[in-house]
Amino acid sequence: SSLFDAFDDKLAGHDAEKLVTIGDAYLATVAPSTSKTDECELDMACKLVHLARDFVAIARTAGLQIRVGIATGRLATGFIGSSELPSYRAWGGAYDHAQALESQSRANMVAIDSDLADLLRSKPDFRFPLSPCRDDSGDCVPGVHLVDMSESRVEAVDDFAE
Repeated sequence: SSLFDAFDDKLAGHDAEKLVTIGDAYLATVAPSTSKTDECELDMACKLVHLARDFVAIARTAGLQIRVGIATGRLATGFIGSSELPSYRAWGGAYDHAQALESQSRANMVAIDSDLADLLRSKPDFRFPLSPCRDDSGDCVPGVHLVDMSESRVEAVDDFAE
């Protein structure tokens, strides 16, 4: 699809790559750092949020709305299936967590967990609005926060160092 092609183009040059598309789902990863410091994790999280913002903007120009889930953690990838028809897949805790977060997200928003929300809040120039995620009945979803990517809010946000 041309939308996924646009996402692929956006990933180029950001130490990020598409892992797989399944139906209308697009799974990408940011290359992990060899360092395990909080600063490296924060830099990757900021990069992911900025890429998600760009994905929302791309989808919006196509007249679409998307939901995004961002998780950090370990991810395994590899080929499965027969040697004649192998399939590249990802699995692991971060994969499952990102899927669960995406399902809790709302249109043009990014769902993140509390740990990632706290990490992003620690960056003084992180200016995306964060709010607790609420389910359809208005109850707070424990441990899930939404980063608002609505057009009016995103345009007002200045980029910070990625």
